[in-house]
Amino acid sequence: MTRDPLQAQLDAYNAHDLEAFVACYAPQVRMYDAGGALLVAGSDGIRARYGPLFSSSPQLRAEVVQRTRIGTPQAWYAVDNERVTGRNEPGAPKRFEVLVLYAGRGDLIHEVRFLTPRVPLPD
Repeated sequence: MTRDPLQAQLDAYNAHDLEAFVACYAPQVRMYDAGGALLVAGSDGIRARYGPLFSSSPQLRAEVVQRTRIGTPQAWYAVDNERVTGRNEPGAPKRFEVLVLYAGRGDLIHEVRFLTPRVPLPD
């Protein structure tokens, strides 16, 4: 692994750099919600989902509270406890915590599963 794709995607997310964010994922990436419903498919799906989010949420930021990794550079998994703030999306809390499972190969993320519903944080 030449770079840490998890740190790279976190940095790009916090910088609202859509193309750097997309570059952390395999072109055929899939993202699922807690119930297994497909949320995002492929690079174009990331652009369609996160481009508007980055534009509408200028204060958007994620922090990894805890990360657990297992695997090898060729095939790896990580579970992040993430704290997200500044999200400006109708019907969603502005501040919340979520568990996210990442599966990757090499320096690309191939699958993402949001394991818990967004747990709102107190203001």
